[in-house]
Amino acid sequence: MEFNWENEVIFVTGASSGLGKALALMAGELNATVISIARNEEVLKEVTNEINGSGGSGYYYCFDLENISQIPEFYKEIVQEVGKTPTILINNVGYQVAGFVQNTPVEVYNKNYRVNTLAPIALIQCALPDMINHNKGVIANVMSSIMYHAFPGVSSYCASKCALGAIHESLKTELSGTNVKTLRIRPGSFKSNYWENTDVDGRISDFKLPAGNGLRDPSFVATKICEAIERGDSEINLSTLKDKIGYHLSYWAPGTLDKIIADKNRNFVKKYPDKKTAMANY
Repeated sequence: MEFNWENEVIFVTGASSGLGKALALMAGELNATVISIARNEEVLKEVTNEINGSGGSGYYYCFDLENISQIPEFYKEIVQEVGKTPTILINNVGYQVAGFVQNTPVEVYNKNYRVNTLAPIALIQCALPDMINHNKGVIANVMSSIMYHAFPGVSSYCASKCALGAIHESLKTELSGTNVKTLRIRPGSFKSNYWENTDVDGRISDFKLPAGNGLRDPSFVATKICEAIERGDSEINLSTLKDKIGYHLSYWAPGTLDKIIADKNRNFVKKYPDKKTAMANY
């Protein structure tokens, strides 16, 4: 059956900025029904108005995905109001934490897992029965190259994405033989306010944002993702050459990659807190 965006109902999380916003707008331009989910109501309104103005059908819902236990009821509310179940679920929302293992409270790790790992699982568990019932669907999870080899100062984020990657692999196998597809998305680097929103809370002194020069526009990444969905791809990898080299080194020469990462981050690791400073954050 030929793919037709007008027949698609897309749930996009983290749709108020960056890649999520670009995906929602792109799907709207393709005349899909778009359900945008995020916490920023003002931006969600703007996104939805633009979708409706471009010929698509847009809805928005403000919700904090950290509230895992409320997701099933939240999902039911959306389906009842829209009158349709999702055919495409894009788990895009991401929450970044900076801090060393020694001084990042367990509660912060917990929040990172809840947003980046458990919320996508909860949404999958809500949407999947409807997709199987209709014999059609795509579950797309936005990953990160950082999940393949963790870096200093961001262990919480790396671990949460690694866990999501493991869930995705299990789901992909479980759905083999069905018409519900999975899509692993490795978007590479792109312009967003992701780093500006990083939860630092004094755990790393003089935390500096990476330079944003030369980064892709999120609309470019969104276009590539939509094309991958149309083709029925199981994976899209837009990582940089450096990321791809790092991925292969992590498998074939992990010791070499460890040394490269340690050398590159030597000045950063010098900010490592002493025990007294670390415990002061608990």
